[in-house]
Amino acid sequence: MTSNAVYTFIGCLIGTLIYGVFQSALDGALKPSIPKVTNPWLSSSFASCALPLASVLIGVVCAFEVFRPSPSSLSWLPYVSGAVIGCLHLPLAISIGELLGGSSSFLVMWAQVLVGPLSGLSPFIQKFKWGFKRWWQIFYVGGIIAGGYLSASSANHLGQGSSVSQCEAVLGGALVCLGSRIAAGCTSGHGFSGTSLLHPTSLTLVVAMFSGAFAALTLL
Repeated sequence: MTSNAVYTFIGCLIGTLIYGVFQSALDGALKPSIPKVTNPWLSSSFASCALPLASVLIGVVCAFEVFRPSPSSLSWLPYVSGAVIGCLHLPLAISIGELLGGSSSFLVMWAQVLVGPLSGLSPFIQKFKWGFKRWWQIFYVGGIIAGGYLSASSANHLGQGSSVSQCEAVLGGALVCLGSRIAAGCTSGHGFSGTSLLHPTSLTLVVAMFSGAFAALTLL
């Protein structure tokens, strides 16, 4: 956990509020029209598409481990962690009919704050005020924060990660959450849930996210 993580969190709240206030205009100008399908190849069964893709991804993981092994200092191997996260889909889908996602949790937080005269600031945010199908993401994100803290504490890595300035942390958090809302999902919603359903929009967005991250890492 980096020393400026709290500023990134503040930035996420700011980005979410900006989207909530200007939701109608932003959606009309930027938000993609997402088809309600789970299989982009409608002439094929889901299994016939998903199993070959899973085999390819497993092969990629094995190749990385051969040519660029994970650091021995890691407590959890990345692909093991990914498999555990993926397995969370099943109990979540069975219990409440939802899949993983986290960016809406910030809308739930703002819905509790924008009360009284402030409620008119964003009618869109008010839709996230009540209901367990909204609130479960609060517990999900809270668990991520708590788990990250416990993991970093147990490994004596608290505050040791590479960090940026406070202003950059706020700006980065704001852009992440603003982009997540415009794209109708975050790295969890699209990266975990959307790609597991082979949703074409999610697959495209994940490629864009990794490309942008690689470009930023290279240029900045």
